[in-house]
Amino acid sequence: MVYKFGGDHPNEGGMDCSGTMQFLLKSIGYSDIPRTSYAQFDWLKDKGTLRKVGFFRSPERAIRDFRPGDLIFWGGTYNSGHKVSHVMVYLGQGRNGTRYVFGARGTKVKGLNGNGVDIFEFKPESTGGRLVGYGPLPGLKKG
Repeated sequence: MVYKFGGDHPNEGGMDCSGTMQFLLKSIGYSDIPRTSYAQFDWLKDKGTLRKVGFFRSPERAIRDFRPGDLIFWGGTYNSGHKVSHVMVYLGQGRNGTRYVFGARGTKVKGLNGNGVDIFEFKPESTGGRLVGYGPLPGLKKG
């Protein structure tokens, strides 16, 4: 599937990052997932699962703390006018040590299957922004 800014359903011919997260989470039973990346950031914050990255938690420490299923948030990936501008879900680390995420990336970046909505190697610097937070989905039990 291709990346499409503002898209939030496959029937629209593509999805953007937050639309992909909203569609994915609705498909597994979440009904209150907001539409935009910054609102999804605030949703985790309001639910008490958000971990901010910054003065007290460096990006390097945050990356070590990631768990599969965590939502990861970046700021400054484009001029959105908000602190948060991008979101993906962390999938985990492969046997080769490479970390992977799922979501949607802009039209110039292709995932492992050649798509804009796809699995990507996790390279924090490749988004053009800065890591601002991460956290597990509300209501998930650790297992």
